[in-house]
Amino acid sequence: MDKNKHEVHVDTSEPSACDWYATLCVAFACVLSCQGCTSKETTDAPGDTSGASSLCQVDGPSGASCNPYCDDCSVGDHCTVVGEALKCAASGVRLDGDVCSETTQCAPGLGCFGLNGAEPVCHRFCALDEHCRTTDICAQRVQLEGGLHVSLCAPPPSACALEGMDCPEGDACQLTNDGLRCGVPGELPAGAPCREYGANACQAGLHCVVVCTPICSLSNDVSDTVGCDARCDSFAVVDAEREVGVCLDGPPPAECVLLSSDCSLGSSCYAVGVGWICEKDGSIPVGGACVFATDCTPGHTCVDGRCRELCLVGEDGESGCATRCEGDLSVLEPASWNVGVCN
Repeated sequence: MDKNKHEVHVDTSEPSACDWYATLCVAFACVLSCQGCTSKETTDAPGDTSGASSLCQVDGPSGASCNPYCDDCSVGDHCTVVGEALKCAASGVRLDGDVCSETTQCAPGLGCFGLNGAEPVCHRFCALDEHCRTTDICAQRVQLEGGLHVSLCAPPPSACALEGMDCPEGDACQLTNDGLRCGVPGELPAGAPCREYGANACQAGLHCVVVCTPICSLSNDVSDTVGCDARCDSFAVVDAEREVGVCLDGPPPAECVLLSSDCSLGSSCYAVGVGWICEKDGSIPVGGACVFATDCTPGHTCVDGRCRELCLVGEDGESGCATRCEGDLSVLEPASWNVGVCN
């Protein structure tokens, strides 16, 4: 691997969220357990959802009429998928994995889904893995025709190789927190902004860094179709342990203009190795010790553990290296992006 490469930190952490039902609803008296809240029994009158709402700490899908992650429906009903929308519907008694034909047969917190062509069964809605029971994880993302997305508990996906044909039909080999796993690919094409949708919101063969970007293998034992050396002119390492990278051919994946003021108030455009992103302003000045580019104050980046001043190679005016650097400069990889740091 003698091409332009550099290792980057990709943040794949999940936001905190409300714990799922501590117990099933019994005789229409539900117990909710939410982070930062005191669990309590909700015995509100039918039609009064204030008790459930006051405990819920997770926002439901934007535009939905109810919240499947912390149920806010009237007693006796639960928030689930009805047709192609999220609505309050009567609760059934069938549990996780029970065969179903309609959503009202499933108990609170569950919906009836036939995933990947399988027979419909009751699946639990989730926001985090700990909301799931047994060995399931919060790994199944379902898009409804109206554009809403919901997440469901499902068995952990099987391991895979980027080059292999070891995933079920319709799945793709994706990089996750647990390594390379089979999963349903997203719908975003190459070059589409994706950070707000998650690492695997992209089509098969792509991975989300700043935009959907071709994924490749750092291994020397793979074919040219997936190998970074053969597939990419330049690439970045996103997971050294699992030998996974992304191609960085062409202009930088960007959601902002470097050394400009086009990010929201309190945020600035940072060069993070895999592209340019808007992030909250850092506080470490030039010369200070750093770990990530975003640790540094705006207009700087982290190189060799120190904040260094950024400049644009070949640019005139205030952003150019000739203006910003008093002495020598170093050009960051990939060199085709024309980004430098003052020495």
